[in-house]
Amino acid sequence: MVRAVVVDPGSGEGLTFGQACEMLAVSSTELASLREQGLVACLRRGSRQVYPREALMLTRRLLSLGRERDWGPATLCWYADLVFAGQIGRTILLPTPAGEAPQSLQPPRSWLETGHVAAVLHDLEALDGGLDPDGPGEDEPLVAVLRSLLAIALGPDQHWPDLPALQGSALYPIVVDLEARGVPTLNQAPAIARDAPQIFMALVLAFTAIAPPLAGELGELVRAMHAKLKGHQALETAVPAEEQTVITREEFIAVDKFYAGKAPEIHKPPEAWNVEVGIVSAQQRTVALQMRLPDEIPQHTIDNIIDLIRPFLGPYGARVVHLLYEVANDPPYWRNPHITIDTNELLDRLGAKRDRRGVHQSRNRELLRNALNSAHNLEIHAEYTTKEGGRPVRKVVRKTIVSLTGATFDAAEHQSLSTEELFQRGLPKSMNIRLNFYEGVRRPDGRLGNQYVLMPRLAEPKALAKANHAATHELLRAYFLFRYRQTRMKNQTLTVMRQTALEKANIKNKNPRMATQTLRKALDKLVAGGTLEGYSPELPTKPQGTFEVTLAQSAVHTLPLGGDEG
Repeated sequence: MVRAVVVDPGSGEGLTFGQACEMLAVSSTELASLREQGLVACLRRGSRQVYPREALMLTRRLLSLGRERDWGPATLCWYADLVFAGQIGRTILLPTPAGEAPQSLQPPRSWLETGHVAAVLHDLEALDGGLDPDGPGEDEPLVAVLRSLLAIALGPDQHWPDLPALQGSALYPIVVDLEARGVPTLNQAPAIARDAPQIFMALVLAFTAIAPPLAGELGELVRAMHAKLKGHQALETAVPAEEQTVITREEFIAVDKFYAGKAPEIHKPPEAWNVEVGIVSAQQRTVALQMRLPDEIPQHTIDNIIDLIRPFLGPYGARVVHLLYEVANDPPYWRNPHITIDTNELLDRLGAKRDRRGVHQSRNRELLRNALNSAHNLEIHAEYTTKEGGRPVRKVVRKTIVSLTGATFDAAEHQSLSTEELFQRGLPKSMNIRLNFYEGVRRPDGRLGNQYVLMPRLAEPKALAKANHAATHELLRAYFLFRYRQTRMKNQTLTVMRQTALEKANIKNKNPRMATQTLRKALDKLVAGGTLEGYSPELPTKPQGTFEVTLAQSAVHTLPLGGDEG
């Protein structure tokens, strides 16, 4: 089938047909054949056909690779597609399923006719000379994509129903080459159970929302699987039915135990910020908060950055992260850390009000944007003691709460702005997010973890108070459930020191009587919400005084058994 030639909207450099033949050292017939097989990009400028120089450099690299490994054009197309897919989340911003990728009047035939060629060419150069399992890991993105593809698309009722079917594919020589080099790709589903569905979904979305693949077989696979991915069906089927049953039975949402224990400090505004060369930081009682800055940044810019962080270091940020855990807990993710959110829906669930036009005003959007950017950029540094092999060890944690791995913006927002500026100035329509404190919920090997705390869900949006009013009892609830886990869940009645309760609830009122009133209101809300069965009628007035709270059976009966970290 003859493909239409794409009109080049830009004015970049291009070669004539004859120059392209000379650059690739092929005959005119061979060039035409390579173009029809998808290995050569051809654009139209006015009445002329031109061949982009950078795309030809990539083609030349692929042809050289083919001669070295005795791979045909179809296999080279597969290889280039895998390298391209490995760029997703690193250098390529992936439009999400809910978003709409900007489209030209005549869309590209493949990603070879897009601006992403340079990134793929860079990776091919890094991989030149072969994949080395003991090397620096340049092949890791490609291998991860291939393993995920095989884990999802190889098996009964899938694209390749069995190994013989795969052996008949132009992809199989790549599998053979990797296996021969000591890089396993087959039968890796258990080892990558946690990430395979998300990586595979990113691959499919990349080739539907950005541009089609080079390999015709991969194009067929993508088109067949795209319908299944709508509604995230692939994610749901990737999670075993028994796990879905366990998650549904537990009712509440699973929050990583480490994050739950540190959340009161993470989301507590620090007393002071320390600014050094390239770093702004703050020390809490057991954690440190740190963000790297550009060199020689002026003081007024540092002040602005700290202002942007503040929404996250408070009740609003705690609520945003709580809701992200809620999304990750439920279908279609079933307790997986990789999620996609619709930002308007997230604002609705956070209790933000839309205006009369039915849209969220800039203030709501900016607040969420700043909180998410802070969660992405602000590192949490902490230490804790646990056991490994029955012996106590000291663990050090240094990571951000979330990673923003991709986004979809309105087409108009792309003009004249870099990717970083898009994130800093606007709120995407949808976002790909990874929760980084999640190994307590789902382990790295894909199994469900047991180092988590079950937290009640946020109230319905209409019932949510403003975050600055709601935080007191929300933070206190998190602390009580965490304490219950610490005591090995042997007694639903906890003894709590007044000073500790005030600190965990972020009650800063200097007037003891007013502070007690605020604490009592928070406890009453926990009783009304079903977290507490009751508490001591007389609350202490001195800092070291203690009182008791009794957790409701409905709040703790589904908590998982505790265990050592790891």
